Amino acid sequence: MPRFSIVMPVYNAESFIEATLDSLLSQTFADIEVIAVDDASTDGSGTVLDRCAAKDSRLKVVHHRENTYTGQARKDGVLCSSGDYILFVDQDDALVSDACEKLASFTKDHPVDIIHFGTRGVISDDVDEGYQKELDSFLSPYVGELAGRDVLDGCFFDRKYSWNVWNKLYRADLCKKAHEYVDMTNVRYGEDFYAYFVMAFYANSYYGIDDEMYTYHYGSGQTGHSRVDMKSFRFICTASVVVDEIERFAHAQAASQERRLVDKVRSLLIWEPACMLKSNVAACDKSEALHVFFAAWGLNASLDVLRRLYEGEEALLAHELHAAAVSASEDGTSGRLEAKLSSLSICSEAEDGGRLGADSSALEKLLYEWFVEARKNNQLEARLELLAKSNGQLELRLKRVTAELEGTLQSTAWKVGRFMTWIPRRLKDLLSSFLLR
Repeated sequence: MPRFSIVMPVYNAESFIEATLDSLLSQTFADIEVIAVDDASTDGSGTVLDRCAAKDSRLKVVHHRENTYTGQARKDGVLCSSGDYILFVDQDDALVSDACEKLASFTKDHPVDIIHFGTRGVISDDVDEGYQKELDSFLSPYVGELAGRDVLDGCFFDRKYSWNVWNKLYRADLCKKAHEYVDMTNVRYGEDFYAYFVMAFYANSYYGIDDEMYTYHYGSGQTGHSRVDMKSFRFICTASVVVDEIERFAHAQAASQERRLVDKVRSLLIWEPACMLKSNVAACDKSEALHVFFAAWGLNASLDVLRRLYEGEEALLAHELHAAAVSASEDGTSGRLEAKLSSLSICSEAEDGGRLGADSSALEKLLYEWFVEARKNNQLEARLELLAKSNGQLELRLKRVTAELEGTLQSTAWKVGRFMTWIPRRLKDLLSSFLLR
């Protein structure tokens, strides 16, 4: 049984995979196995792996018939490993030559569940310096020890260290227990977050050290680029699936403060696509990207993060949201409640009395859907009552609307739409908060 198992997912890496393998198989500490999972590559990656495995028996190659993405490839590698400890390496990165030797020595004195080590960055020309510094900080370990629940909270709540899986060493029993549970079937992006969350949940001990043992190539993958096309943005937004998976996990484990955990997970995962939406998506793609963003992350979370991200730039956000609502109407997808509600809740207001500047037909459909939803949940009277209390001038009209809604919603939807177009400025934020509940 080897001391260390090194798991590496591989996909279309024919041109550089040998260099990565060399950094692993030439480690100064030889008691290792390398498990390379060829995730149905369409180039010659599988052939290269088989050729290298014929030269070194420590290399084991797993071939997938279909592409399953990184998370599942890692999972399969973990479950067929035999080492005492497990490391992960990405196909375009490397381990420092004496990394395993140092870790073998360290684990004798510190038999903890997770060891987090430093990362040495190799920078490509297209990486922004600011992004590099931010990522350097993100990848830095928390130097010292954490125990019990602090392993999880230290990463996801206190932000003492990051959730990347590849700059850490794991006890094999912990790693396998976590990967037996995680379901990577539908996970395309955010697999590190998901896998590390479950491992940190089960872990009892963590130790962080400064030694740089992992070589990370900035910019060779998706990270670091200034422009994100729609295909990439859609892919990144699939990280929303991870929220659902972690919610199921937390519920199954009867985790304490389950809602707190899930809300935190969502707030962390949504931040990257939100930042890309604001800064990296081309202006011509912004409306489409907003539709994708709202569809993936939901109304409440999307508006919340955008409000925080655009603080001080509300006019810009209002313009982009309004453009998205208009484009939805023009392309026949005017039923997108999210875009219209976004336009309603943050739209710029006219100077003549502070009236909301949203399109009345959009408001009619928006409010019709909102009232239908409220009525189904027995919240209609309560919502209208609370809105009425906020402004005495509206009370009579609200009562009138309530009475009409007791009849048929369809016949009064246009009246509700007209009624909402003159809501004064001071009610805008209050109205948004109730619509978002």
